[in-house]
Amino acid sequence: MNPSVTVVTTAKLSYQGREVYADIRTSEQVDTGSIIIDSRIFDELVCEAHCEIILTAFPEEIPNCNEISLLVDFLDRVENAKDLDTVSNRIEDLKDYLDGLILKVGQRIEIIDLGLRLVVDDIKPFDPNLQVSRVMWKRLLKVNLNALDDLPSCFNICFAIDVGASSMIDDVGINDASLGITRLEVGLNVVGAFLSSSRECSDALVAAVAFADSSYKMEIGEGRLLELNPESYQQIHDWISARNDDHSDEPSNPGEALEFSLDLARELNAQNGLPTLILLISGGAFTSGRNPVSMARAIATNNGVLVSCVSLGIKSDLDLMGAIADAGNGRLIHIGHFKDVASVIKGFIDRFRSEEVRN
Repeated sequence: MNPSVTVVTTAKLSYQGREVYADIRTSEQVDTGSIIIDSRIFDELVCEAHCEIILTAFPEEIPNCNEISLLVDFLDRVENAKDLDTVSNRIEDLKDYLDGLILKVGQRIEIIDLGLRLVVDDIKPFDPNLQVSRVMWKRLLKVNLNALDDLPSCFNICFAIDVGASSMIDDVGINDASLGITRLEVGLNVVGAFLSSSRECSDALVAAVAFADSSYKMEIGEGRLLELNPESYQQIHDWISARNDDHSDEPSNPGEALEFSLDLARELNAQNGLPTLILLISGGAFTSGRNPVSMARAIATNNGVLVSCVSLGIKSDLDLMGAIADAGNGRLIHIGHFKDVASVIKGFIDRFRSEEVRN
């Protein structure tokens, strides 16, 4: 590196809904008040000369990834399997296009020169807050490639998250010796992990229900549906946090939350015809309303709708959450420690996508 160039921080660059992370450097060769953008980042933002880019700094140190998994699509769509073998045998061809970039799961990269479209499927390790990792090509130990058209069908997600008194319990481990994160804080991280792990599907949608003693459907503008991708996280996070501010001292009514979620699942299906996963995120508190197991069983009679549960906390009610998941033809996930969020959610999504939606 030129001694006149200094890394100052990492920042998120945003332009018309697109976001890219990059290192910000100072250089004696660049005029004060000016920013020079790497051509790869410029292309990713799909911006034009003299466009106005929003820059948000992040002081955290971004980890270097040692393993990256990429989904590969071919722009000319010719003999995908054969071409994938060719790319696998020429991994070094990707170096100039990836080396030095900060990538996040779900990010898409078009390489016109090679006729490729790449989707970041997984990166290890990554920053748990920003869901990103830096590619230093010399430090990469493994690059995994899979054909994009081998992916199972897409699906919608409806999050149903407890924002009542139970959600404020410090019941999730930070490390081996202490408890200090509320169930709600970890629940929001679970939402972020799901959205970050969602693979490319232009039609998939996401919706949210927040519940305490009563339930509330998220409304955005003229509707309540968002695209299923990482960019939807901030709106969902802010909306759920606001509901918690208003209802954090109330009992929990998961049965009504599931009923509201079924209504949203039908809305989602009417929009795109895709199956919907209802994800109940809670510590398992059931202190108000109808039996959630019965409601989950009723939901399971609807074609293309499943109910799975994320049980938050070391002292969460696994028996109840497991019974809800079983009744809803879904799965139970238990998160007792914060460090497990990313790996547990990634594993769940991989299994879910590999199975056909049951009636």
